[in-house]
Amino acid sequence: MGFGIAQGVEFHGNAIMSATKGWEPLARNFRAKSAIFKDVLRRISSLDAVLIIQGVDIKRLKFRYSYPESPHEITHKNLMDAIDRFAEHKGEKVSIYSDQIDTQNRLQMLFSHYQVLSTGGRNPRYLREILAIEYVESHMHPGIQIVDLCAFLFRRFDEHEETSDETRKKVVEMWKILTPLIHPYHPPRVWRP
Repeated sequence: MGFGIAQGVEFHGNAIMSATKGWEPLARNFRAKSAIFKDVLRRISSLDAVLIIQGVDIKRLKFRYSYPESPHEITHKNLMDAIDRFAEHKGEKVSIYSDQIDTQNRLQMLFSHYQVLSTGGRNPRYLREILAIEYVESHMHPGIQIVDLCAFLFRRFDEHEETSDETRKKVVEMWKILTPLIHPYHPPRVWRP
């Protein structure tokens, strides 16, 4: 790969920018990290794909509710809802690959629940366009790494307060690379209760 990075290292946004998990040779080289990140983002933006991002403002969630739902579960439900709406709009059925996590059994149970009882809320959905969710190890599926890079960058773009104007400018510049993948009816959404 170059820069002393081993072949086969995973592309995770935080690992690249903090120079961990195989990215250590770039520890003091922001220019190289930025160049690699931009190159990968350009490759992602050339895919025939749509980027759907959902999130939740955890600080506001905890401030507003004494016993809030899990932010992961809220985001999972909102993302499934958005993917289902997009698939319906396109007239397609979809299967989802998700990173293996400790709570995947609970999330799988919730997915089954939503298919029978709906996602609830003002505009409930039964997730009929989603065939299945398969949990895979991120190193086995490049799509998981793509999602991680995009989510990392969106969090930096949307909620992180940069300490320097130059860094903020670079984050905005990198986010603009991905904007062609944003569908006009499905822009990134962060629930801020």
